[in-house]
Amino acid sequence: MKQFKSLLDLLRAFPDERACEEYLVELRWPDGVKSPFDPESKVYRLKGGKFKCRNTGKRFSCKVGTIFQDSNVPLTKWFIALFQLSNNKKGTSSHQLAKDLDVKQETAWHMLHRLRDSFEQPLFISKLDGIIAVDECYVGGKNKNRHRDKKFDYSKELDKECPDKIAVWGAISADGKVRTVAIPDVKKHTLQPLVYEYVRKDSTVVSDEWKSYKGISESYWHETVDHGKKEYMNDNGFTTNKIENYWSVLKRTINGTYNNHISRKHIQRYCNEISFRFNTKDMSTQERFDMVLRNCEGRLSYQQVVYENKTRFNY
Repeated sequence: MKQFKSLLDLLRAFPDERACEEYLVELRWPDGVKSPFDPESKVYRLKGGKFKCRNTGKRFSCKVGTIFQDSNVPLTKWFIALFQLSNNKKGTSSHQLAKDLDVKQETAWHMLHRLRDSFEQPLFISKLDGIIAVDECYVGGKNKNRHRDKKFDYSKELDKECPDKIAVWGAISADGKVRTVAIPDVKKHTLQPLVYEYVRKDSTVVSDEWKSYKGISESYWHETVDHGKKEYMNDNGFTTNKIENYWSVLKRTINGTYNNHISRKHIQRYCNEISFRFNTKDMSTQERFDMVLRNCEGRLSYQQVVYENKTRFNY
């Protein structure tokens, strides 16, 4: 197994396409190469890093059935893109990646979205339990920057969401594992199902005084912190500081790296990217890199990225 800790190490470890392919084969099929056409079939290794399925007679490479399938970009560049996106604390923009890899900005943008699809955290799919802080935040442009005739009047439109802002719900455990979901609103029928989906019953849920969480005490021990009264720790010693600290990480990334230019259609992929890096902050650079490669199954075409809505909710 090749070892690397820095970008320079990565370039030395994977100097050509063959080295990248062998590493992907090793991670994708640790128990031996499996045919994507017939997993029970015997597989023959051919020249040039190709394989042949005995039962179907079809040939394939290690890229088939992954985010790298049908891509004209070599794996050497894909590996650099993955390293940059997974290792940089605030990610990387498509414009910067295009310069680094000498590809078009549209190509870099598509590559990053393919990689984000592999950031869906296969090792973090279990429900959170223990003491869980939940909260919502808004990301996107600022209302004060709108033209005077287009400003959103919060005093007159209380039942509407500001068109500049995208709501995101989050939950974080005491050990720092976070889940985030882009949401259309912060109403009860939206937030409570998310609590039931992501938090194990009988856990302690800590929220602010927002009314949408009223009623979850039937399944959880519900603690509230009244921020409206400038309370930041309630009488029982519970706070929502952890999830609020995470919002600062998410907002700094979106504001600093992506300049708030994130559409509602793609916001969930960006949430997955940022929460993945946060959840794997205690891992080494290579462990995080390898985790994404092991989870690279599934082809994502350019048309899918452009036209399909990744979010779970219809805005």
